[in-house]
Amino acid sequence: MEYNAYFGNLDKIMKQPVVVFSRRTDDGVCRLHFYDGRHSSVLDTTDQDCCTPAISPDGMFVAYSRYHSYGIEIVLLNIKTGHLNVITSGPFCDFLPTWSQDGKRLAFCRGPILDIEHANSIDLYGIDLETLVVRRLTDNNRFDAYPCFIDPDLLVYESGDKNGFFGIFTVPWNNSRETALIYEPHQLGIGIPHVHKRNIVAEQCDVANPDEFCLRKFLLDADISNDSQIIPLSLNKGGNPSPRFSHDGGHIVCYAWWEGRGQIVILDSTGCNQREINPEGMSFKLPRWSRNDRLICCEETVSQSLALVDTDTREIIIIPDSQGFRTQRFGELYNFDIA
Repeated sequence: MEYNAYFGNLDKIMKQPVVVFSRRTDDGVCRLHFYDGRHSSVLDTTDQDCCTPAISPDGMFVAYSRYHSYGIEIVLLNIKTGHLNVITSGPFCDFLPTWSQDGKRLAFCRGPILDIEHANSIDLYGIDLETLVVRRLTDNNRFDAYPCFIDPDLLVYESGDKNGFFGIFTVPWNNSRETALIYEPHQLGIGIPHVHKRNIVAEQCDVANPDEFCLRKFLLDADISNDSQIIPLSLNKGGNPSPRFSHDGGHIVCYAWWEGRGQIVILDSTGCNQREINPEGMSFKLPRWSRNDRLICCEETVSQSLALVDTDTREIIIIPDSQGFRTQRFGELYNFDIA
């Protein structure tokens, strides 16, 4: 059965869908949009920029990065009331906020400048949302990014050195004693981890073949060197898969680059039953599951829009007002989130 793209709404298949995304228009204004399955509305407007929104576990708030004259701050916005609270400030670049499962903590990346030349100065920080106390979580001469809470007291993240070798590390919330889970410089690169309970999936490539990615899945408490699972992707050449577990843990979604187009790949969490979504004339990347595990939100790079894929009906919806969507500028940074 073919996937069919069209402009439409989702109110028949989702009771309260939420997609938040940032979009810069021709007038130079950046807007943070909210889409509820029927209408798109504006949550915030700035003449600077905003990026990397993350919806809270209860769906009531969105944390995102907003540029200002001397850096990038983290803003917390109440979706229902529109109330804004700037929770980090100073001459820093704070980006990629990530929620803990209980919604009481945020982890984020902080560096002096958001560019690849200063990547080794980027570390992880955390903020307690009840006290608004900011704490430093990592302190090393590597690029620390893509934090993900295993539980409210432990994070997993990607860390890369100045030579471009990446590994997967953990760090507790209460101290900075990081632990390398997989870090094999000069042999392989592994990064962009995602977690379901204590299962971790990440993208991996051999240094000898840096354009040929696979997935690696392992259990945090297991003997990773012997018990991790390598999942080859049937189609991929040059794309960062950026894998993500479904919320029930039963599936993984990622994307693969093949013959000049990005394609969504869905597979069972066991690594079996790979299937691609690759409609003619469209190119996808950076897929994310809705919280009911039925829809996938992703970038559609041909039209520079956001697409929603219904994995049951195989319909593809281009989100209204997402044309000109702000795609990532540094690494694989998401500029949208879906609940």
